[in-house]
Amino acid sequence: MRPPSRSLHAAAALAATVSLAPLPAAAQRDAAPDPPAAAEAPADPPATADPADPAVGAEAAEAAEAGVKPSAEEILAAIKALGSDDFFERENAAKQLWLMGRDAEQPLREAVAASEPGTESSYRAKRILDEFDLGLYPDTPEELRRLVELYRSGDERTRAQAINQLAAEGHIDLLAKLISREQNPALREELAAVVGENARRQAPAKIADGDFDAADDLLRTAALASSGMRDYAAFLVATGRAADAIDAQRTRADNSAADRELLAWMLRAEGRFDEAAEAYRAAGRPEFARATHAAGGDLLALAELAAEGRDRGIALLAPQLAAARLGGAAEEEIDRIVGDIEDYAAAVPDDATACIAALCLNGRGAEGIALAARFAPEDALDLALARYDFDTAARAAGLESAEPEALDAWLRSFLDTFSVRRETMVADAVEPARIVLSFLAETGQREASARVLDTVARRLTEDGYSPSLISSFALQMGHIDLALEIAVRAMETDTEFQVVQDLFGRTATPLWTEIRASKPGQSYEASLRELGAALGIEGFGDGDLSAVITAMRSRAAEAPQEEKLNLYRQAAALALEANLFKLAAQSFQDALAADADGAQGWSWFLHYQLATALSAEGRHAEAIEHYDLALEGNANSPDLLYLKAHALSQAGDAGQADALRQRAAAMALGDISDIRSLARNAAFKDDPAFERAALLLVTRLADVTDESEAVEHYAASARLAGVEASARRFGPAADATESAAVALVGLIGSHEGPTSSLAYSYAAQVGKSRARALLDAGRYDAAVALLRSLAETNPADSSLLEDAYQLLADNGRGEAAEALFATVHTRCRTAVERFPEHAEHNNNIAWLLSRCGRELDTALAHAEKAVAIEPDNGAYLDTLAEVHFQRGDRDKAVEFSQRAVELLGSDPMVRAQLERFKNGEPSDR
Repeated sequence: MRPPSRSLHAAAALAATVSLAPLPAAAQRDAAPDPPAAAEAPADPPATADPADPAVGAEAAEAAEAGVKPSAEEILAAIKALGSDDFFERENAAKQLWLMGRDAEQPLREAVAASEPGTESSYRAKRILDEFDLGLYPDTPEELRRLVELYRSGDERTRAQAINQLAAEGHIDLLAKLISREQNPALREELAAVVGENARRQAPAKIADGDFDAADDLLRTAALASSGMRDYAAFLVATGRAADAIDAQRTRADNSAADRELLAWMLRAEGRFDEAAEAYRAAGRPEFARATHAAGGDLLALAELAAEGRDRGIALLAPQLAAARLGGAAEEEIDRIVGDIEDYAAAVPDDATACIAALCLNGRGAEGIALAARFAPEDALDLALARYDFDTAARAAGLESAEPEALDAWLRSFLDTFSVRRETMVADAVEPARIVLSFLAETGQREASARVLDTVARRLTEDGYSPSLISSFALQMGHIDLALEIAVRAMETDTEFQVVQDLFGRTATPLWTEIRASKPGQSYEASLRELGAALGIEGFGDGDLSAVITAMRSRAAEAPQEEKLNLYRQAAALALEANLFKLAAQSFQDALAADADGAQGWSWFLHYQLATALSAEGRHAEAIEHYDLALEGNANSPDLLYLKAHALSQAGDAGQADALRQRAAAMALGDISDIRSLARNAAFKDDPAFERAALLLVTRLADVTDESEAVEHYAASARLAGVEASARRFGPAADATESAAVALVGLIGSHEGPTSSLAYSYAAQVGKSRARALLDAGRYDAAVALLRSLAETNPADSSLLEDAYQLLADNGRGEAAEALFATVHTRCRTAVERFPEHAEHNNNIAWLLSRCGRELDTALAHAEKAVAIEPDNGAYLDTLAEVHFQRGDRDKAVEFSQRAVELLGSDPMVRAQLERFKNGEPSDR
């Protein structure tokens, strides 16, 4: 038996000493650029060994079956013979080296590295290595070799067929290598797009296995087409390869516009915006250059992009106004656009809310409020309530004033004109009452609201219509007894399931079924009370949801097979939502057993939810097992991989957890919604570093001219502002807040556009965020000027001075701080004196006083009252914690803050507050 082949480091040196003849003319077409002059070849020479020749493949297969391996000496001799003076000897040596396959590969590479470029032996060796580089060897299946040869030598149609078949059979690695060698730019782009489609399917699996090099090869080739560039750039950032890839790509940037564009995407993903924009312009893509400036914080560029493709209406006028404002246009030009928006609202009243939002977001709140008063009563109501302008709000709601007697006149008028044309028109008929109820709820007038609810419900019943909708209004306003009374009345004219759904939501109907089945003789009111208690709704008393879910599980056990899975899933979902994790885990396990063969397609999702329940119980090892099973059914899910990583970190395996986090980030590629989903999971798992990286990538790569991605860009910017602020990076937080506001401008007129009240509050948030950044930079006078302007436009905002008051006082601006405090405090005090039973008014004055260190006994009384009215409001609990902290009671502060975190756990500011209460000082800001 021949000894096994060995690596011959001397092979290259030996081949380099051989005197080689020039390259034959017949072979020059594939040689390196500018080869030496060729010698005359013999007439009609025999063809060189063709790797695609079936005969060669058959011969290699026979040798492989016989287990024959070439010796080191044989390989060396064949390499040396490549430079023989005898043509036929050179041909035979090339054939033999091809047949030696993988055994000859490394010695051939060493020989090429050491030989003189452009020689015939080097050329022949490279041709063989080219085949090996493509993954073609003597034992490669004949059909695959045939497809490669079709691609190389066929006409346009034949080549397209070969490409499609290679793609369909999953030979993406081979396709990538073929395309990277393609010299025709148009064909390369077309073929790269084909690879890109398949790379998106194949790369995630390689990433999940940790094979970043293979994924890199796929994605880099797909990036030869514009459609694959963002994916590759995002992958490089996630895997820490961007810096090296950028350096390498710079050397190729002069080759083509596509190479320059790819460089631009890499730079953009890395946050090197000016360089990226320059590269885009060099690539002939000026629109991408502007998008890069927008991603880098150029708000004017963002506004201009938002205006693109909009040919008319408020969708165009809103970003035009933003662009004029941000671009420093003359006041006359800005006023002209404001006038156009006002005229448009008059012409198209249905778009009045969008017009109001456009004005508010662009700092024209006064005009927005005036427009609302003319064309949008409900928007006028919301805006007036936000400013604690209760008399204006009352008029917007249809009342003559905010005084109690005005309600009597309104009720008489409402009943005189009330009519319902058909059942489906009930909501329209009661709309005026809903607006009045909103006013009463926002001013804490509980008795008045109860009177309106009861009156409208009775009128509906008298007219033969279901008052179910009114029961839901009553429950939302905290009128438990009245809500149940109206709901029972509604069941006389409506189905009980519809009433339950209106009252408690769709997910309550399975629980209703269990309660009614277990106590068939129980009254509707008693069953509704039991249901409300089981759902944990405040005011319904103590309930035992676990008992109801256990009953549902018992019914599922006896149910026909086709019903089992659905019942167990309902039980599991209810338990998970109620944080009954042990019961949820049991129910998910039962659901999996009911779907043992996976016939209903729920298995992977059930494993995922079971893993979630187990992880919440602290059973991380079991959770990891079920995340693995979920991944078997949904292997390309970045979210599942990230959640498994979190479970691993909780189980103490930090190294593997970090590796999986990186794979999850890389697996998302450039899919903006997938990256945002990862950010949401990171927020839920309290992983701020990972969340921030994901949010930054969204803001850098999102296409803001696409509505769905523009929504993601806004949401990511808004969330990023909170993450930055919680880390006390106030400048970046202000920048992110402003970017989110301009992104909202771009959404005006779309289905995802902001309400007028959101626009008004967001405009104030931009100002507050920028003021906090100015304070942090020590620019106190500029901060005072900005805060004074904000106080004039929104004096009811109790958060206006939450950090500013003490900072101004401590830095020699005590007089300005007192003036600002007086403005806001007067409005907040007036509101709570006028409507003392309103939780929000009590909370707001408590927050203002505590953050300014003033009247802390008064602050405590108001904070406790707000929590008494709404015990499960996390924001109010956070205020109460702040008051206790300012009073020096750290333990109480931590106690209430922990409850706030339980309710608002994904809010970074609330988590930061808890940490401050544990380890900080009251003066910390």
